[in-house]
Amino acid sequence: KNELVLECRVRGQPAPTITWFKNRSKINSGEKYTIHYLADGICRLVVKHPEKSDTGLYLCKAENSQWQDQISHHVEFEGAEKNCG
Repeated sequence: KNELVLECRVRGQPAPTITWFKNRSKINSGEKYTIHYLADGICRLVVKHPEKSDTGLYLCKAENSQWQDQISHHVEFEGAEKNCG
């Protein structure tokens, strides 16, 4: 499986809304990205078939009516290695 998985753990009352961003642009679930909400407050972003253009700053933002917080991951891809043979 060729994919990148990023996770953050978030807890709060009331339950926070989670939003993922890449380079300040909101990420929506679709062909390229899948967002999962798992037990114990774990939020997972799956990037399918990562390539050089997926390099960037990924941000997991959680907010509810009481507070907000965010966790960032800087991800860098060199591109797929090619075997010459």
